[in-house]
Order: sequence, then C-alpha cells, then structure tokens
Amino acid sequence: MTSVAPTGHRPRLMIADDDPVVQSMLSASLSSTFEVVGVAGDSDAAIELAGVSQPDAAVVDVEMPKGGGLRAVQGIVEVAPETAIVVLSGDESDKTVRDLIQAGAVAYRRKGLAPNVLGESLTESIRAHAGGRLDPAGALPKVWGFRDRATCPPRRRSPWGRRC
Repeated sequence: MTSVAPTGHRPRLMIADDDPVVQSMLSASLSSTFEVVGVAGDSDAAIELAGVSQPDAAVVDVEMPKGGGLRAVQGIVEVAPETAIVVLSGDESDKTVRDLIQAGAVAYRRKGLAPNVLGESLTESIRAHAGGRLDPAGALPKVWGFRDRATCPPRRRSPWGRRC
C-alpha cells in the first residue's frame, strides 16, 4: 500500500471504539502501515484525542458511550478538520450511514473487514479527504460506492451490500 504521508512517514491514525478487544486488534493490525497515535473508548475521549493529536485518519465506531459515533464524527470534524474519518460498525441502516457521511465521515466500513482492506480504505479516505473528491452533486464521496449507476462497475456492491 502506498503511503500518503511525506516520504519516510506513516500516516497518523486514531482509533475510537469502546471495545478493548477491537481497539487492540485494530491497533495491532494497522500499526505496520499507520502510526497509531492513540485509542479512545467514548465520544468525548475521541474528540479530545483528535484535537491533541491531529491525526491523518480516524476509525470511529458507531456505537460508543457519551454520544456515539455521530457525536464523535461531528466533534472530530470541528477540532481536527484535516482528519479523514472512516466509520466502522455493523449498523448498515441508510439513515445511520447517511447521517454519518453528512456529519463529515469520508467512508463507512462494516466491522469484520480484513485488516489489509481496512488499511487500503483508510489510505484512500485520506487521499479523498485531502483532495476533496466528491461526486458531481457534491453530496457523497465517490470512494466507497456512492457513485451513480453510470460510473458504477457492473456487479459492484456498495458499502452496505446494495449495488452502486
């Protein structure tokens, strides 16, 4: 995977999830590609960590104490606007995903994703966030299946299982 950080530097990543096992697993599996700057177990801690560390990317769980992923995304966008936020959860309802993307998340990925795929998603999210690549309507990033049918490859599925 190609780094989007300056030569010789790994992109900085923060992890926000209330499950210590998930925190540990994500940290261990992504630390070879990213510099993990910290982990947070709730929305308040995630916002504080983002403000202090100014990471390139953040993995945020949807369901966390003290306001959940939506509050964390909104707060991270406020204190660290350069951070590309990837939401990670099992909740795939259209409303939840749309609310998180509209709040500032760059991508949504389902829990249980292979670490190398999550790493690639994070790297591409950093690139997309830095480049501001949005679809022509300006509503949703092209990176994760929010494309219109004209640009969607046949048989490709969106992040929540539907065809693009």
